[in-house]
Amino acid sequence: MPPPLEEVANPARPSAAEEAQTVAATTNVGTLASLTRDGDPWASFVTYGLLDDSPVLCVSQMAEHGRNLAHDPRASIAIVAPNPPADPLASTRITLAGYVYRPEGDELAAAREAHLAAIPAAHVYIDFSDFSLWVLRVLRVQRIRRLRANGLRERRVLRRRHRGSGHPVRRPGDRITVSAGGRQCHRQFAAAYRSTNDQHRSRRSR
Repeated sequence: MPPPLEEVANPARPSAAEEAQTVAATTNVGTLASLTRDGDPWASFVTYGLLDDSPVLCVSQMAEHGRNLAHDPRASIAIVAPNPPADPLASTRITLAGYVYRPEGDELAAAREAHLAAIPAAHVYIDFSDFSLWVLRVLRVQRIRRLRANGLRERRVLRRRHRGSGHPVRRPGDRITVSAGGRQCHRQFAAAYRSTNDQHRSRRSR
């Protein structure tokens, strides 16, 4: 097991990034937000698998959101932890935001396997010519967790900072802004949502 990336303040409580990973892994459905050609928001119920904590979508080009992703790769997916309490707003939920891309080569095969592992029924249509696999490159993570019944919630936002215009791209050394209760601190990208798998891959490559 790899050592902690930072000093653990409360070992009994997972970090915001770890909790977000757990929520994403405990279900296979979410609400995808995409943009139409006119710039209008469009929400769609979707299924997904996970490839190194990145959602893998299998989308038809005939679907509105399929056409949206092909036109503008910016997207986000809202995921709610299963088995909600009596108050749906008391459920832990996350939003993963970034941009989608079509995997190629070995990554395409791995993405296909990841989606089928989560959605076995997709074997019926996953190879149809009008369906495509999309991987969401996560640049920002928001986790919302209800702390008490009086409505107090804890919000933590992990935001990828990027420079330049156009669609954001992943760059070595990019930093994360973690917002919690109005306070901000900076962490290296390795400590964010994808950090655990990034570290495992680095250790395996040595």
